Amino acid sequence: MIDVSQKIQTSFKSILVVDDDQDDRDILRSAIEKIDKEIVMYEVSDSKNIIEDISKLGCIPEVIFLDINMPKMNGKECIKILFEDSRFKDIPKIMYSTSDSNRDIIETFELGANYYLQKPTSYQLLIRILKSIVNKELELYSPKGLDQYFLNAYFTNQKMKGAN
Repeated sequence: MIDVSQKIQTSFKSILVVDDDQDDRDILRSAIEKIDKEIVMYEVSDSKNIIEDISKLGCIPEVIFLDINMPKMNGKECIKILFEDSRFKDIPKIMYSTSDSNRDIIETFELGANYYLQKPTSYQLLIRILKSIVNKELELYSPKGLDQYFLNAYFTNQKMKGAN
């Protein structure tokens, strides 16, 4: 018999954002609150002590957003450290950066990030992408190649397909 008192979690409820830019963290927080006020967003301003910082949270976040360009340790170095620790290896990691460099996109994909999200210039696009992430509408553990890995291009193409 199925225990209906146990809810199946259909969305992420805890997110960690590692970004040195307070304004970018504030924009993400605002967008996430628009999607679901019950989501807890933890913030870390640099990734130098990422394992220690996550341990201080008292819980393991369900998704981690990592900026690439940070002064003390960049997101690429951070993702390597997270993969080396078995507690964090399987947590979806989304690179969140202003960079649209093909090199950054490919390199982070090869390092094991689950997705790459260029910081959108459109707040509505950010909300749309975050909603898909939070509601587990994306295959977070195995994108089907770079065309789906780079979320901005993927969502822009989806929007254009829907317009036809």
